[in-house]
Amino acid sequence: MIFSTDHEFTLHPEPGTVLTVDLARTSVELPVVGGPPAMPICAEPDVRPTVVVGGIDSGVPNRSLTGTCTVNDHILDTEDWPDHGQFVRHVTEVAGQLVTANVIDARERSALVSAAARSKVGT
Repeated sequence: MIFSTDHEFTLHPEPGTVLTVDLARTSVELPVVGGPPAMPICAEPDVRPTVVVGGIDSGVPNRSLTGTCTVNDHILDTEDWPDHGQFVRHVTEVAGQLVTANVIDARERSALVSAAARSKVGT
């Protein structure tokens, strides 16, 4: 079902109108309120004492977040990345969200991004 409650920006077709959605070319992106720190359940939490990014120890404490997840669980360095730059951008974004959430400080953010840049993830 396609539905919207924003009457100002929603098109209201006449009754009986047929709408077609190409599912192969459609995607939905649902943000998690609070960003990565709010991700509650990790099947196998990474409980190493420091955040390790692609084999590079950042020296940043691997703090617990909401639920069972840790900082390292949000780095996603074991995922397939199209290239190294996208992985580093991901880590930069996650680290920024962790600073905003007061999980890490600016120095720790820099250490995470530096570790990501030195890693071989996505190469």
